[in-house]
Amino acid sequence: MKLDANRYFKITTAEVDNTSLQFSLIDVQFKNPNDSTKVAYHLYVPVVVTKMLHYDFTARFSSGTTYDLSEYPASVRNLIENLGNPVTLKLIYIYKQEADDWAAAINSGENIQRNYTKELTFKSTSNAFPNNSKLILVDPNGNSDKYYTADLSASSKVLTKYDEVTIQGVTTVEYRLKLANFNNFSPIKLNDMMTISLDTSETIEKTLVSDNSNYTVIVNDGGDNDGLKLRLETDAEQADEHVTNCHFAARLY
Repeated sequence: MKLDANRYFKITTAEVDNTSLQFSLIDVQFKNPNDSTKVAYHLYVPVVVTKMLHYDFTARFSSGTTYDLSEYPASVRNLIENLGNPVTLKLIYIYKQEADDWAAAINSGENIQRNYTKELTFKSTSNAFPNNSKLILVDPNGNSDKYYTADLSASSKVLTKYDEVTIQGVTTVEYRLKLANFNNFSPIKLNDMMTISLDTSETIEKTLVSDNSNYTVIVNDGGDNDGLKLRLETDAEQADEHVTNCHFAARLY
């Protein structure tokens, strides 16, 4: 929520579950201690619901080093393997947000020149991985099967000890595997996982403007505006009649 140039409180659809730019207001009234029939002052509490990104996550195991996605049937959820033999784990994150929801977020200033941090949690009664284990991360996103390596030495930042709990003499250790800490790995940007086009047929309340430095979205549909870098206009730009606005609404297809 912010106070705009016209002194109105507003919220953005990128941050809350409300497409009408509205919020609830709780009025807490404090009575006059000398006259209980009168209110001494009001405390107004705005209430908004933070927008949540829903997603599905699946993990499937396989012996060996097979990178063919069809080799990981949905029924394989557990695996027993000998020490020293390689094991491959297929991880899938599916964002359940609809195209219109992404478009509304982008039009409200959401920065999609990034991705979401992902960590895996392992719980074990001993070491989560044998000493000197080697991890290889294969990233198939962007039609480019690149791989990244990591060792689990004492100085490694990929696997970190997070918590330790002892119940009835049995100690369980929780480890966290941080994908972003694999050597030279950088998650694909959300922008590159979508096709962003422009719709010039309508003018929305919040307008995207061209900016080659502080952009939050890049048009990538291969059309006339391909490569155009945009961001949400500021309150000052909204009040300045001399600023040339793009009047574009980014949409997903």
